[in-house]
Amino acid sequence: MARRVALLIATYDHEDEGLRRLTAPAHDADALATVLKHPNIAGFEVTTLINEPHYRVGEAIADLYRDRRRDDLTLLYFTGHGLKDDDGRLYLATTNTRRDSLLFTSLPAEQVDQAMSGSMSRQNVLILDCCYSGAFPADGLTKADAQVHTLERFRGRGRTVLTASDATQYSFEGDQPHGIAAQSVFTRHLVAGLRDGSADLDGDGDITLDELYSYVHERVVDERPQQRPKKQDNVEGRIVIARNVNWSLPAHLNHALTSPIAADRLAALDGLDHLHRIGNDFVRRQVTKAFRRLAEDDSRLVSAAARARLGEPPQSHGDPVVTEAETEAGAGRESGLEPGVGREPGTPVPETTDEPVIGPGPAPAADPEPAPEPGTPPTQDHAARLLQDVKVLGAEVWHRTRDRLLALRLADITGLFPLGAAALLVAAIVLDVRSDYDHLSSGPGRDILWYVTAMAATTLAAGVCAFLPRTKELVGPGVTLGAAAASTWGQVYFWLQKPDSSELAFRLVLAGHIALALGACVTVYVLMRGRTVRFEFRRPGNPQTWIATGVGGVAAVSGAVALADELYRIARQYVLQGGFGYADPTWPYLAAAVSAVCVPLWAAMTAPRRFGLSLLAGWFGGACAIALVTYTRYDDSHPTIAVFAATLLALAGVAVFLARRSTTVDLVRLRRSVLITALAGIPLLAATGGVVADRLAHAPVLEAAPYFLALSPDGTRLYVTTALRGTGIGPDLTGEKAPGQLVIIDTATKRTVGKPLSLGKGLAGVAVAHDGDYAYVASAATDSVTVVSSLENTTVGKPILVADRPTEVTAAADGRRVLVLNSGSRTASVIDTTTNTTTSSPIPLGKSLTGAAVDKDGRHIYVSHGKSGTLSVVDTETGKTTENRGTIGFTPDNMAVSPNGRYLYAAGGTDPRDDGLTVIDTTTGQTTASGIPLDSGPHFGMVVSPNGQRAYVANFFGTSVSAIDTNTNAAVGRPIPVGSAPTAIAVSQDNRLVYVALPSDSKIAVFRSDNPGNVSFINIKPR
Repeated sequence: MARRVALLIATYDHEDEGLRRLTAPAHDADALATVLKHPNIAGFEVTTLINEPHYRVGEAIADLYRDRRRDDLTLLYFTGHGLKDDDGRLYLATTNTRRDSLLFTSLPAEQVDQAMSGSMSRQNVLILDCCYSGAFPADGLTKADAQVHTLERFRGRGRTVLTASDATQYSFEGDQPHGIAAQSVFTRHLVAGLRDGSADLDGDGDITLDELYSYVHERVVDERPQQRPKKQDNVEGRIVIARNVNWSLPAHLNHALTSPIAADRLAALDGLDHLHRIGNDFVRRQVTKAFRRLAEDDSRLVSAAARARLGEPPQSHGDPVVTEAETEAGAGRESGLEPGVGREPGTPVPETTDEPVIGPGPAPAADPEPAPEPGTPPTQDHAARLLQDVKVLGAEVWHRTRDRLLALRLADITGLFPLGAAALLVAAIVLDVRSDYDHLSSGPGRDILWYVTAMAATTLAAGVCAFLPRTKELVGPGVTLGAAAASTWGQVYFWLQKPDSSELAFRLVLAGHIALALGACVTVYVLMRGRTVRFEFRRPGNPQTWIATGVGGVAAVSGAVALADELYRIARQYVLQGGFGYADPTWPYLAAAVSAVCVPLWAAMTAPRRFGLSLLAGWFGGACAIALVTYTRYDDSHPTIAVFAATLLALAGVAVFLARRSTTVDLVRLRRSVLITALAGIPLLAATGGVVADRLAHAPVLEAAPYFLALSPDGTRLYVTTALRGTGIGPDLTGEKAPGQLVIIDTATKRTVGKPLSLGKGLAGVAVAHDGDYAYVASAATDSVTVVSSLENTTVGKPILVADRPTEVTAAADGRRVLVLNSGSRTASVIDTTTNTTTSSPIPLGKSLTGAAVDKDGRHIYVSHGKSGTLSVVDTETGKTTENRGTIGFTPDNMAVSPNGRYLYAAGGTDPRDDGLTVIDTTTGQTTASGIPLDSGPHFGMVVSPNGQRAYVANFFGTSVSAIDTNTNAAVGRPIPVGSAPTAIAVSQDNRLVYVALPSDSKIAVFRSDNPGNVSFINIKPR
């Protein structure tokens, strides 16, 4: 009888001082011996030598290969240090090895090769789990070849060689080693694959040497990419190392065997046939037991088919036992089931055909029924049997299809979630691009399209990786989880947006994020069930990796701090602007800041390393999406985003550096409490920091937002009406109820003249009359106009009552009249500046009013009506209205009249994506120009320069001002970036300086008409 003999050699302690300083090999030899000698697993006769001298080891190797028979299986395992001399010869170090006398104190590889060559056995296995050292000659120059070429040293017929590595990892100068030899994980995975049967890759119950190597190679490379096991064999047939003691019937077959549906149990027979053909004796015995159970099944169809496979006749029941379909199912099969007959480990599996043939011959069939006489119609029993045959055939086809579906693992379909998420995101993008109104690329979320596009690409990559054979186990789940962590920004953002039913694009994006989150949950479940990913901490092994790890940690924290800073800035701006008109954007950045800390931490503490790198890759893709939307949405966020991008690049560089080096020397076992603190406490701390930043941003604050501007005739003073805002004034004092002030600024020094004058709530337009001595300020909250003496900085008399919600105020060129447009009542009031009283009752402007503009003399008011912008002209002296003075073609955002009263300029458009400026000749009512391009509106501010050469239009969402040459009716250069949400515009009398109100920033932008690129700012502060 063939013998199975193993010799395990392990050397941990060395007498040589230099060798003692090296990293000791892991103490895995005892565990391997236990597995190999187990009678139910491998059944080897095992001899173990621990820390023995070279002569004792040599004798044991000689005994291993002496007197072996041809069918014996030998296994020689060595773990320790391998040393190369100056000539490249390899020696295996033992406890008495001296580096200055390798030939006489160590085990030369040539001797091992000679001993193997002298063995009669045709199945010799050599396993080397060594860390190798290169020589350090006296001249101080190391050999250029860093490879050991282990496989080339042990060539020969009838042998298989497995080596944990084939590269030198350190060298010596005196007693000082140069380099780091990280502990090998080769033997640990070798033992694990044998002990729990996980190396049985084809499920036949036997663990062959090829299967064991494939299993170990994949896990070693995943955990230590720098360690590359190798294999060389020259044997006939396959070598069975061990049995899978934990083998059991596959789950889908167990499910079918216990199913109450007979068709399920019938279809399971083919799967059992396959296992019987490829399995070892233990598997065949289990399959036979399953056939025995089915042979006693209460379904005659199932019972007959099972008995046919066992080579037994169908059970008789006193009447026709089986139908023709049942007879065919049991016929034509060869018996292969011989209970109790097994195979020794290593015996080749007999070749079989692809047909599920087991029984020795066709099963006995029931006596055929006599054929009906010609012309006799078929009996009812014959028709019923025919119908039964059809039902059985249909049931078998259905079951085989369902059986294949049930055989799918949950891990095989996790990629459907990110692919579905990508499909939903792409559908949202297509819908948004093709729709009349861009929900993702205009309005408050106009730049969210960048985010959606980047996330679609990331989720698509995650889905593809989850299906590719080489990446589905670790890379796909890692990228999915990383993308899901980054997508928390979008999940929170789109959830808070609460779009109405017409915003289908928003709903599709939200559905895509939900699908990705579900995919992440399923992925975590699969990883926990499969136990392919684990949390562990490995201590860096040299100064370079310590530095790289520190840089990675600093980069992760810096990225989180950058996002927290962005959170604070946006939250502050959100508070000051009273909500932007849409959902609070601070919470998405809080989620992103927490992810920025958690993901790199989790990636650093997970193994295998491939999973950690994939987790970072998914996070990088999502983080780029966050950076894109932030960069394009908030102009003042560019420095913060630059810092965040730098942290991402630093993390990527550190990850690549650590992945290409041997970064660890030992596995640090963490206590459960420490692990919980690291995995849960640090994210909780990051979330707390984000909440603190948000609360600080929402702290009480008081700022003045400039909304309307007016310049004195000489241009020395700028009059600004402001609204006080922020949490310091209470939530009920916003909008028209917000308290306001009139601020007078010296244009030369850009400083406030005197103290701001508080004039009540809801301040609106302002105009200057009497050569700048008096300012007229409208209040939408009190329906009045207050007169202010600019010389004394005090109010003059009582407020002048006008009509409902006065908004715009214009002073006539002669200074004798001030016109007030009342948006609430759609009327105009005329104030006599000599008496500061209204001259008459308000002049009606029409119920369908959609815009109005006053000419320089205050004589005419041009009024737009309806969606088409039909123009009428109101004479302020007579109160008469002249209809049909032209058509704008759309509802204008704003209108202005040239100084000579010849042209009317209207800004806006029917499509927010295509805003433009239209010019109408007021004398003829004809449109002289249209579609002059503007930046994104709405356009709350517009003015024509005093000389009539330029028209300036404020682009609210474009954060810019467009300059139009009125002679050519063309835009002058590109829009001038001035800051967030510009509103009112004023131009000095000499046409040189342009002032733009920026309520969001509490500033006024100033630029020269001949040098618009140089923009300065005046800060407006309340007092």
